[in-house]
Amino acid sequence: MKILFVCTGNIFRSMSAEYIAKKYVKDNNIKGIQISSAWTSANPEQPFDYTLQRLKQYWCNASKHQQTKVSENILQDKDWVICMAKHHQEVIRSLGYEWVLFNMVAYDRNKDVMDEAEYAIKYWSFGDLQKYVNRIVDYIHDAMPKLIEWLNNFEIERKFLIKKLPKDINKYPKQKIIQWYLKDKNNKTLRIRKISIKGKNEYFKTIKKWHWLIRKEIEEKISKESFEKLWKKVSNRYLEKTRYVLPYKKQDIEIDLYQGKLEWLITAEIEFTNPIESKKFIIPKWFDKELTGDKKFGNANLAKK
Repeated sequence: MKILFVCTGNIFRSMSAEYIAKKYVKDNNIKGIQISSAWTSANPEQPFDYTLQRLKQYWCNASKHQQTKVSENILQDKDWVICMAKHHQEVIRSLGYEWVLFNMVAYDRNKDVMDEAEYAIKYWSFGDLQKYVNRIVDYIHDAMPKLIEWLNNFEIERKFLIKKLPKDINKYPKQKIIQWYLKDKNNKTLRIRKISIKGKNEYFKTIKKWHWLIRKEIEEKISKESFEKLWKKVSNRYLEKTRYVLPYKKQDIEIDLYQGKLEWLITAEIEFTNPIESKKFIIPKWFDKELTGDKKFGNANLAKK
């Protein structure tokens, strides 16, 4: 897994995240993760001494750090691009790549981590810059366990309309799914689901948090009794579908045929291990319009209808 932290100058926020993350994965003997950082718009500069000193308190030596400009060449093999602020997305997307927000991943907050200059302009606190830098380095340090954990508990999914079903669809495994939704809140969805396979029922509770095509999913199997207690709260907000699972290259395609008032709708969903894999996916000719990120076709919204 290759992670790239991005900020404006690469001498404070993304730099700190890079060295703190490297220290964290080393100390916790986490293998297979490569970490780097880059800038979107900057002049050649050196990090403030007090930034380096604060990092040293966490046993992170960034004294030889050199600024790196973000580019298509740098992005092409990265599994995750983690931006410190939302305005960095314009640069990342202009190069044809997607991103996630540091605060969204680490703290479930849809807000930027300000750099020193932004903080000084907003609060007129030039004398407090060192305190601010110390606070942000501490903030990034405290976020790292959750951020690394999040990267290991996510799903990346693309969704499409289907023009025409494969002729041999009935030869593939299928299951009957009925799922209900509690109200969405702060980009989170609580779903309960009943799955029937050859007459046998299983029950699940799932919490989803999302950002574009990348979602964190926490699912647990529950008893019929627990299911029925939750069901009473959401019995009128549900959808039904039959799901077929088709092998396709290195992925499985999940074909959903909706029932009831949604019987006109047929979709395909494909899960990936990282954003690069999703980008390289070759779309079958029998797929139609892509629905990824279209909230109108999110299952929670369809259940309202």
